[in-house]
Amino acid sequence: NALKAEDHEGRVVLLNNRCACYLKLKAFAKAETDASNSLKLNPNSKKAFYRRAQARLQKGDLQNALDDAIMAQDIEPCDAVAQLVTDIRGALAQRTPLGQARRQAMEPVLWA
Repeated sequence: NALKAEDHEGRVVLLNNRCACYLKLKAFAKAETDASNSLKLNPNSKKAFYRRAQARLQKGDLQNALDDAIMAQDIEPCDAVAQLVTDIRGALAQRTPLGQARRQAMEPVLWA
C-alpha cells in the first residue's frame, strides 16, 4: 500500500510539472487536461487548480478560470493566486456590456 501511495503522489507531481511545461509552451488545452487529471488524483492540489486556472484564462474560459483560482485561494492563500483572481475578474469585467461601454468611452475619437 505504501508503494501505491508513493506512485499516486508521484503521478500528481508529474502531472503538475508537465502542466507547467505545457503552460510555458502555450499548449493550454494540454495543460488544462494535465491539471484536471491531477485534480482527479488529488482534489486538494492548489498547484493543479492554479495552473488549470492559468490555462483556462489563456483559452478564454474565464468563469471556469475564476472558479479554479478561487479554489486555489481557498486551499492556500498567496499573492500569486490573489493576483490571478484579480486578473480574471478584470478580464470578465471587460466582457460585460458595462465593461465594453467603459472601454469604448476611453477609446480616442477619430474625426473624419
